[in-house]
Amino acid sequence: MKKISSAIAVCLFATGLFAGTIDGKWRFETTPPEGKGKGRTLVTVLDLKSGDGKLGGEVIMSAGKRDRSMDIQDGKVEGNRFSFTTIQRTKKKGEVTVHWSGTLEGDQIKGAFSRKGGRRGQEFTASRQ
Repeated sequence: MKKISSAIAVCLFATGLFAGTIDGKWRFETTPPEGKGKGRTLVTVLDLKSGDGKLGGEVIMSAGKRDRSMDIQDGKVEGNRFSFTTIQRTKKKGEVTVHWSGTLEGDQIKGAFSRKGGRRGQEFTASRQ
């Protein structure tokens, strides 16, 4: 019985070690549903770094030749759940605050992002790069 309990404990410990971490680069693509960018593919990379329940890093969005980078603010990680905010500065709209949240599920991040004051968010599934 002790051998079985020990084997189970070792398996659980090993699974915990290899369960994955949110740290690293995650990539997903979206196509804006409306407006100026309609029909164009937007590539987004989340470069995430966690520690002590906090999440930092940056979000890099790329549409064609233009890249836009935004620092992660107010980032939090609790278990497999995360949330953070980015602020995008534009000439026309000024500052646009975007809220991000989701879960780490194996080698994917599933979540959503929405503009502050926006009516709806957009879901995404990002894969580790």
